[in-house]
Formats: sequence, C-alpha cells, structure tokens
Amino acid sequence: MTPAELLEDLAHDLGRHVRLPLTLLPDGAAATDVREALRRAVFRTRTASGGAQGAAELLAVHVAATPAEQRPTLAGLRAAVARAVDLASQSESDPLPPLSEVRAVVSAIGREIAVLQAACAATGAPR
Repeated sequence: MTPAELLEDLAHDLGRHVRLPLTLLPDGAAATDVREALRRAVFRTRTASGGAQGAAELLAVHVAATPAEQRPTLAGLRAAVARAVDLASQSESDPLPPLSEVRAVVSAIGREIAVLQAACAATGAPR
C-alpha cells in the first residue's frame, strides 16, 4: 500500500471509529455512560468478525507498515492516542472531564491523521 492509502485506512479505521461512540451520546450524558463510551471508543475501536481492535492496536499496525524513516512524523498521532488511552484507563473513582473535553481528546486523533494526510499530499506521495 502507498503512504496515502495507509493513511486513508487509518482515517477510517481509527479516526472515524474512535469518535463514533462519543458522538452518539447526548450532551449532558451521565458520567457512567461517558466512561463506557470512551472505553468502547478507545479499547474496542474497530470490531469485525475476527474480534475487536483498540486505538493503540490500530496505530501499531500503521506504525509497523510505515517506513522507519517516516515514523518520527507519527509523534503527534502517537501522543493523541496515548492521551485517549490514558483517559480511558482511569479508574471509576477518578473524576472524568465533561463530555465536551472527552470528545476533544478523542477528536485530536482524527485531527492528527488529517495533518499527516495533508503532509503526505503536499509531498506528492503516490496514491
């Protein structure tokens, strides 16, 4: 696959799917519902007949397919996924930020993918 195709797959499998559970929640959803949606978004990002993959697993597959010399460009995306995983890993007793902030943390993943796609397009990478 070309770099652009890899990023398109990542945008769909990670960028789109990670936001969906939180997007479906109404504003003002209960903290328990927000926490469950966040965990589903981060730890069961993409589900298929073979099982579920989390955001970190999807990113790891992408990193493995990325040439070593291009991996430093993934730092922002790695950081965004790590922030989402950290938030989703909090215990039940830890206070959860408001839904809007949780959505922003998760949406940062998609924004980082968009940055990578723009950089890829700017370099004229093969499609």
